[in-house]
Amino acid sequence: MHTGLLAFDGIETAVTPDEAASNLPISAALVRKWASLGHIQPVDIRGRQKLYRYCDIARYEHQTRRSAGRACRVPEALLKG
Repeated sequence: MHTGLLAFDGIETAVTPDEAASNLPISAALVRKWASLGHIQPVDIRGRQKLYRYCDIARYEHQTRRSAGRACRVPEALLKG
């Protein structure tokens, strides 16, 4: 469930699927599915969890919403770059 943005070090911050899901209107399972389909790539590993760039997840979420004709719910600052 979307609870608002956490204070990350920046949009390049590496996050777990659970961390991304707590800050975007998506589930952790969806992040893992996108990764398994090759839409986003892990950048590091923390323990046993793969880490993904927060901005990559946000951009792909925005892209899928636009292609489906749904309203964007990702902050514009994450979509630049």
